Amino acid sequence: MLSAAARRVRNIDTSVEARAFVEGRFDAVLESSNRPDAVIRAMGRRIGGLKSTGSIGPMECRILDERLCSMSALLAGCERMAGTPLPFA
Repeated sequence: MLSAAARRVRNIDTSVEARAFVEGRFDAVLESSNRPDAVIRAMGRRIGGLKSTGSIGPMECRILDERLCSMSALLAGCERMAGTPLPFA
């Protein structure tokens, strides 16, 4: 996932990395303007589905959700840095 974020910031195609994290509706990720964010959202939906079926418990769901939130914050920080113009020296 972090590799996909790094590629996004460098304007490199991220579809290869994203496919490993998304089941099923991969076309929605490809159509998204921010593919790493779409992957994080898809992973969140997958975790929610696992919790609703009882495959994971509430503690596991909470831990995974915290990790997704951390990845989302890191992605936002990287995109802020990539979008900040460098001062003219």
